[in-house]
Amino acid sequence: MARIRPWAFEPNVAHLVLYNQTRLPTAADIVRWIEELRRVGYDTIRTGALSPQAGDRFERLAFEPIQSLMLLEHRSLSSVSDLSPKGSTPAVRLATGADGEASRVDVAAFGPGWCIDRVGISDVRSATPRHRARIVRIDGEIVAYAISGRDGRHGYLQRLAVAPAHQHRGHGATLVTDALQWMARWRVQRALVNTHVGNDAALTLYHRLGFTDLDERLHVYERRIE
Repeated sequence: MARIRPWAFEPNVAHLVLYNQTRLPTAADIVRWIEELRRVGYDTIRTGALSPQAGDRFERLAFEPIQSLMLLEHRSLSSVSDLSPKGSTPAVRLATGADGEASRVDVAAFGPGWCIDRVGISDVRSATPRHRARIVRIDGEIVAYAISGRDGRHGYLQRLAVAPAHQHRGHGATLVTDALQWMARWRVQRALVNTHVGNDAALTLYHRLGFTDLDERLHVYERRIE
């Protein structure tokens, strides 16, 4: 029902990710997880992004929301054309051996607390039955990357990061457009993405590329267990 890994660069924090939020753990399940994680040495549990229904279950056990995320959808993938800026550097495949280099972009883009490491990138790759990982390279250096996934007719833009020194140059649009076109080729009917409520740059990008806001908000929760 869930996966546990150390939070990136914070080995004392357990990252708890629910595999399927349509089949929620019981309160007894969560209490058992808390005790097991305390026993193996974690002092904090931090969840992945949870739906309101899942979040309510964790809040009842003293978990507190620490991040709010907007959820957006795209339902017109068949009409997606090349919306990348003309002359932009094309996206190419992210080889698994370069996940560590992509993580350095993630660290620069998101900073402490919210960035992911090489193992985290591997987890994102495996989060869906099929995935696509692409990068933008400038002078041989990875400056942006994206991982998208699909499960049947549903698609997900799972991770997008652009190095701060290379933002506002069209790399994000290149990668998102590439992901949407890939989904469209596989007849995905609905694509989802989430981003921090205050991430205006990302929201502007997604809106420009055809995403619309959903009413539902997702939250990341945390609980100390010392």
